[in-house]
Amino acid sequence: MVIPKIIMDFIKTLPLLAASLLPASLSAADYLDRSAWSWKTSSECAAEEDIIGLEGIADGNTYTCWHSNYHAASGSAERKNPHWVMIDRNADTTPAYGLAYLPRQNGGNSATACTRYAIYFADKTLEYSPSTSEQDIIYALGNPAYTGTWAGDLEEKFVQFTTPVTSRYILFVNLDSNGSNSAACAEMNLLASNGGDTPSPSTSYNAIRIVTPEGDEHRIAIDGTNLAFSMAGGNIRMGNSGITVEYAMSEVKHFKPEHYDFDKEEFYVGPKKDIYEYPLTVTIDRAVLILEEGKTATLVANLENATPGASITWASSDPAVATVDQEGLVTAIKAGSTEVTASCGDVSASCAVTVTDAAVGIIDAPVSTLTFRREGDNLYLGGITPSSDVALYSLAGIKVVAATASSLGQVVIPVGSLPSGAYLLSASGLTLKISF
Repeated sequence: MVIPKIIMDFIKTLPLLAASLLPASLSAADYLDRSAWSWKTSSECAAEEDIIGLEGIADGNTYTCWHSNYHAASGSAERKNPHWVMIDRNADTTPAYGLAYLPRQNGGNSATACTRYAIYFADKTLEYSPSTSEQDIIYALGNPAYTGTWAGDLEEKFVQFTTPVTSRYILFVNLDSNGSNSAACAEMNLLASNGGDTPSPSTSYNAIRIVTPEGDEHRIAIDGTNLAFSMAGGNIRMGNSGITVEYAMSEVKHFKPEHYDFDKEEFYVGPKKDIYEYPLTVTIDRAVLILEEGKTATLVANLENATPGASITWASSDPAVATVDQEGLVTAIKAGSTEVTASCGDVSASCAVTVTDAAVGIIDAPVSTLTFRREGDNLYLGGITPSSDVALYSLAGIKVVAATASSLGQVVIPVGSLPSGAYLLSASGLTLKISF
């Protein structure tokens, strides 16, 4: 393709235009010499038009550029932000006072202009930094030295370092772009001076950034004032003004204090369930209770994070079946089911209570029509209606053994595996309470 002379003449003026975009206190002469440096990236597009690879970042020609690989498979990490570029300064230890970034200039399209960035420094290579997600990069490398946002236009952008940097490796991470998941850069430089305007580091934080292992990111701000942080057991707690946000350590992949200018109504951004004032919980020592008519049992409730003086209120959903007093004592009234609840304010826990019949017609001694004896692990019964069903129940009404009488009205019931105690025997239309 032949490029018209008028376009070529314009391209040659671009380095001068870029210099004119520097802050008044800086000039192109404030860039460090890049001749001894080398570069690596997480993603690179094949050459086309103004895209020539990493060479385009440091060739002094603002028309040429590096561009991430937008031909990669859809949804792949190589195709979507974040993308990173690593500077290897090799033996160069000249102090750097900041970083300059010039977006891709071709065609006036700012879709690939970086709008949110992170910068890391190290004296060992950062080449193998993950690029699958921002959270993975943070998890692997820790908090970035610098992070911030830029306008999504074509002007050159600057990050001025609070202290001079001599690190060999500098990793620039393009976290978000103006209008796409691609990233591009026409020129990247390090500054040789601070231009007399070194920014002061922030000492006031009004927010916290939480990243969970699943990659969810929450930003939380409380009252626009400083947050307090503490470790409580396996939890991270932060907050003030009576509001506390708490995360279990197992739920946190990364957290960092930061400053945000939230609108007042947007102090909290994230899942509402994570913000609370030490939530009250009520538990009962059992979820199910089975009682025979006339019997009693005591339920025990436990309060956590209760205010001083808080107490439990007990109630039964059907007092005709079972009642409960304010000490948790349950009294079985008649057969049926009810729910016993322990409440404190709006928080409660419950226990399902089942009442079984007291054995109607139980006779505690043998009757003349029945005989029984125990020998070893067997219970021998006689005088039963021939070929009828015989069953042994627990006092709670649960069948534990079943058998059928012989034609002579006899049956042998194995009881060796049963614990000693009282049982209900159903035979010949009678229910007897027996013990063995």
